Amino acid sequence: MKITACCGALLLAIPLFGFQTDTHAAMLAGNPPVTRFTPDLDVYPQNFAITEDRDAVIYVGNTNGVLVFDGGYWRLIKLPNRQEVRSLAYDGKSRIYVGGFNEFGYLVRDASGRLVFHDLTPGIRGRLHDQQFAEIWTVKVTPTGVLFQALQHLFLYNPADGTIHLWRYAGRFGAIGTYHSHVFAQFRGEGFKYLDHDKWKMMPDGQLLDRHIYAYTPLADGGMLLLATDGRWLEYNKGQVSRFAVQSGIPSANYFSDGLKLADGTLALASVDGYLYLLSPQGQLLRRIHVDDGYLSGIVVDSNGGLLVIGDHAVIHVEWPSAWTVLDAAEGLAGSLTKIVRWNSHWYVLTGFGVLENEGRTDGLPKFKHLDWSIQEAWDLLPIDGKTALLADSYAMIEIHNGQARRITHQHLYPRVLLRSRYDKNVVYVGTSWGIAVLVDSNGTWKLRLDREDMQPLDATSIVEAAPHTLWIGSQEGGVHLLKLSADNSKLLSDQRMGPEQGLDYGGDIAEATIFQLPDSRIVASTRAGEFLWKGGRFVPDDMGGLNQLHPAGQTLAFANSRDGMWAYDY
Repeated sequence: MKITACCGALLLAIPLFGFQTDTHAAMLAGNPPVTRFTPDLDVYPQNFAITEDRDAVIYVGNTNGVLVFDGGYWRLIKLPNRQEVRSLAYDGKSRIYVGGFNEFGYLVRDASGRLVFHDLTPGIRGRLHDQQFAEIWTVKVTPTGVLFQALQHLFLYNPADGTIHLWRYAGRFGAIGTYHSHVFAQFRGEGFKYLDHDKWKMMPDGQLLDRHIYAYTPLADGGMLLLATDGRWLEYNKGQVSRFAVQSGIPSANYFSDGLKLADGTLALASVDGYLYLLSPQGQLLRRIHVDDGYLSGIVVDSNGGLLVIGDHAVIHVEWPSAWTVLDAAEGLAGSLTKIVRWNSHWYVLTGFGVLENEGRTDGLPKFKHLDWSIQEAWDLLPIDGKTALLADSYAMIEIHNGQARRITHQHLYPRVLLRSRYDKNVVYVGTSWGIAVLVDSNGTWKLRLDREDMQPLDATSIVEAAPHTLWIGSQEGGVHLLKLSADNSKLLSDQRMGPEQGLDYGGDIAEATIFQLPDSRIVASTRAGEFLWKGGRFVPDDMGGLNQLHPAGQTLAFANSRDGMWAYDY
């Protein structure tokens, strides 16, 4: 089960309900939406790198080669030696640079649009003297050229003239990249050095960075956040090495495999156990998002907005920043969801096994607990005042008073939807599976005034009070009914079922319909055939400002008011 919230409006899935919250601050802060894209190819499920080009085509470094995903189809491009691809980098123009095993080069489209791999290694075989360089762990596109980093070999390729510089190091290379337009590389055991023409020179304080640093992330203040295998959080800035202060509780630096800086300075870090951490530029935790169940090996900014993270089994798209937030099992939600209600500054989620309340956590994020009000399906919760609410569960009406639940009707009422009368606050209308009921508050005690269970299998889903003692009912199978009640709500005076004679087309054998009142008091019925306005004593098909053109075939729509207008939504 998931809940999605947008800009103060909560939209619930399975089924979908919507309404407007009191303030933006009332939003439930969960995780942004996460979408998985899993290759439908026969490849080994181990991925190492990810990048994306300007056409939003995604490239994944995989055990079997380069996986290419255009948003609809996956394909595999194998390297000439049929080995793995450890690293990828996009040059911002047309080339995807590829680091493999004893092989590196680039992908580019030919005149026909087909991706072709250009192997750069034949040009250096002679200088290697049959020596193998094994994996290319990192590829970086820099203003000076394209860096390919192996453990003991470092290559710098110049795309302009095709030349390749080669450096050997008896120790091991670590992180490579650019810092203030200078190409740098870690010579493990020595420190950080920058490239000055063809010579590597020690950076200021670079000797302090002699232990293995495998990745870095630019910082908003111009420095670099360094990820070290010994777990230290380090920052290099203005020629000095210092400790990068992160919020207490954030794991050590070696818990993260990769990271990047977003446009607003936020740091996005991919972890070794499936979590994406979002930190402020000052190292404070903004969000911890579970995106996969294993190692996350890379992260890039998506050209269409959000983040792309690579796991062993899938590419994961995370919307960030996002107006939407998703709450699921990680926040304690479970079961099928029917509705969400805000009461006394708390969120209550109605599910297939009762009611969940957001009790919150110490970090301010939501956490839901199951209340002992009911273990049956909860269909509706109607706040009466600050102390009292009415709950419709599968079989009976329950009064909630000061947090305590008390059944107030018999066990075969089957309530589904509740509506408090706008003409008499002591009256609540109850749409049931079999008809209509009325609850009346008499001196602080709610009692059944009317109980009609003989109106066929109705399965009421919506109620509109058109006038005193006059109700419209929309139902799952029983169509639309117009009811007239006695002045004391004790008797059903008339029940008119609407059908073709009244202009209403249900669009099939099942008379499913919802009923809604527009802000100007007009009555709307939605069926599988479209939307109909009650006009002059009958229903008339209406385009509803173009809504009918969007109406999904074979579905009814439900409606909800907001401060800015009206929502219409399907299941």
